[in-house]
Amino acid sequence: MRARRSGREGGTPVRRGCRGGFTLLELMFASSVMAMAIGFVLYTFISYQRAFAVGYSHLGVRNEIRHAMDSMARDIRWTIEPVATHGGHATSATCLVLKVPAIDASKEIIDIKNAADYFVYRLNGNALERIVIPHESSDRESGTTVVARGVTALAFTLEDRNNATTSVPADACAVEISLAVGGAVAVVSSVDYAGKPAVTAQTERLATTVTFRNTAARST
Repeated sequence: MRARRSGREGGTPVRRGCRGGFTLLELMFASSVMAMAIGFVLYTFISYQRAFAVGYSHLGVRNEIRHAMDSMARDIRWTIEPVATHGGHATSATCLVLKVPAIDASKEIIDIKNAADYFVYRLNGNALERIVIPHESSDRESGTTVVARGVTALAFTLEDRNNATTSVPADACAVEISLAVGGAVAVVSSVDYAGKPAVTAQTERLATTVTFRNTAARST
């Protein structure tokens, strides 16, 4: 009889069915899956970054324009009357000269008919400026402050008692303000990710009409 061969040849075990690592096809498939996963994560991150940047820019522009409108509305309500010119400034579509009561250190009105301060709102480039020109006896300090930057449009329209447009400041009882403020934010999109970030413009527009509350104090 023929002897059965043992599982050992020359004393060394014979191993069958063992694979020595991944095939090229398996490596290519795994690399493709990994690349897709990385691409998805990157796309999600870019989308989140873009949404956050645009939202943050909108918030900044909105706060800028609301601050400017609140400042102008407050001063207009305090106004005795708008005037045609004062201190080298003239009322126009982009400049508003306001005559307001002078105040003392206690913030009390000194003499509403004989002692007046002046507020000037004007567009200087793309900046909306507020200029204070005080009376010599007033406690207000003179100076210029910027109440809004990135202004893309500004219009002052004077209205009389009949809500009709007037070009005569002395006849005005209210002023319509139209203001637009824009901002730019650099965001990365899937199209230009390898290059320079795209700049997206954000613009907010507000319009309101404010009445002069101290018109009864005008000189007759």
